Formats: sequence, C-alpha cells, structure tokens
Amino acid sequence: EVASMLQENGILSYETTILPNAYIDDLDFTLIKKYFSIDSEISSKKNILILEAMGILGRDMERSEYHPTAGGMLLFGKNTQNFLPSTGINIDYNKKRIHIEGNIPSMLDNAENILINSIKNKNYPLNIVLEALYNAVVHRDYWDNTREITIRIEPKMVEIENPGAVWRNEGII
Repeated sequence: EVASMLQENGILSYETTILPNAYIDDLDFTLIKKYFSIDSEISSKKNILILEAMGILGRDMERSEYHPTAGGMLLFGKNTQNFLPSTGINIDYNKKRIHIEGNIPSMLDNAENILINSIKNKNYPLNIVLEALYNAVVHRDYWDNTREITIRIEPKMVEIENPGAVWRNEGII
C-alpha cells in the first residue's frame, strides 16, 4: 500500500528501483553501446555517470556502489529473469507453452517471430496483435511479481493477458 501510494504521487517508480543483488557486469554492454555513445571501458567514471543519468544504473548510497535499476535490467540485462523472475512472456499455442526470457528487446523479437510463424491466416491483423503485445510489455504492472505476460493463440482468438490489463481480439486466425 505504501509503495502504491508513493507511485501514485510520482515519488517512486519501478524503473528506477535499484537491484542491489545485480551488478554492472550483469548488463549487456554490447547492447548498451548500440544505443548510447559509450566509448572505451563501460565502467569508466564518465560512462557510469551517463548510465546513471539515463536511469540504467543507480547508486546505493550506503555502500557507495552502482547497481542496475529495474529499468536498466529490463532493457539491457543479460539474464534479466535471475533478478526479475516474473518478467518473461508465455505463448500458449497448440497445447504447448513456449516460455520466453531475456531483456525486453530480445523477448519482443522472439515473441514476434513466434507469432508471425504461428498465425497462419494472412488476412488476420497481425500488426494489431504485435502492437497489443508491445503495449502489454510497456504498460504492464511490473510491481506485480506474481504472473507474466501470457499470449494465448486459439483458432478464433488471440488473447494477451498482462499483469494490470487484459486485451482480447476475436476473429478468424
């Protein structure tokens, strides 16, 4: 209740929460360098300050150490689910469950490939399903660590269930 109150008032956000059990080496520096103008050694003071300013790292004031934030881990983590276990994506199709783990960009790439290959009807609005998936990932309630995003693909329906919201589109696949 306290966390919810702080969040509603803009004092606390999930993305900036420091993960004290994660370390700078748990981030994928190749991916970070792809998105930011980071030169040389990632752990240089200049680069640490850039990553802190971007909200990817946070400083533990008690120990004077830097740790990834939840947002940094979600976007650039190597083994994201080791630190944020309920952030994967499940796809239920043909009585099978495919479990996708990783950082958000890699999970979205994998889920998109599976959806493209699973939805056989070329007239089905796949772009709308993909947009709903992206929205589910972006707008999910990351404070809810009891469930993951689940996509159910059935003959006449694609359902995306997300902690915090439900989206359903019924039609012929």
